[in-house]
Amino acid sequence: MRDFNFFRPFITSRIKKSGKGEWVALGFFIILVFIIAIPWYMSNELRSLNDEVEQLNTEVNDPSLQEDIDHVRVLQSELSDLRTETEQLDYAISMLGESEAVTEQLLTDLAQAKSDDILFEQISVNNRTITINGFGASRVAIANLEYNIRGFDRYEDLFVPSITYDDEDYEFSLEFTIKGGEEHEELEEPEGNELSE
Repeated sequence: MRDFNFFRPFITSRIKKSGKGEWVALGFFIILVFIIAIPWYMSNELRSLNDEVEQLNTEVNDPSLQEDIDHVRVLQSELSDLRTETEQLDYAISMLGESEAVTEQLLTDLAQAKSDDILFEQISVNNRTITINGFGASRVAIANLEYNIRGFDRYEDLFVPSITYDDEDYEFSLEFTIKGGEEHEELEEPEGNELSE
């Protein structure tokens, strides 16, 4: 015989079976959370990035910073000019060092002989012969330069091969020889090797 439980219809089951509709609702809720959360997060990030951009623009457009930037640019151009001048001076020093005729005494004498009306454009040294090309305000200034160089007993054979008037100045060339020292002698042909005409 079987026992009948008359209370069974009144007892609720503790284990609930979930239906397909509940899973769909949960999935829809998760998707809805992502749809709302991602744009909200992105808008917050965009807002903070925009604030940073505004702050950086304010700093960049600050007049004191612009003055500093302009000052740095001026200093960079001056540095570039100084580097160029240094390279040119190093080259000139190396060229002067290679020439035995160019001494400190020669440079001192030229500086003393030159007046403010004279501008040296080029000084050429070939063995003991010095050639100076330059500009003078007048013929008298060029003559004074020649006279002053003659006043030193270290130089001989002073000669001014040309003086030409060019616009407002006189262009000149001055040649002289340093006394003493030895010229580099040209190699002589042996007597038996002369060419017949």
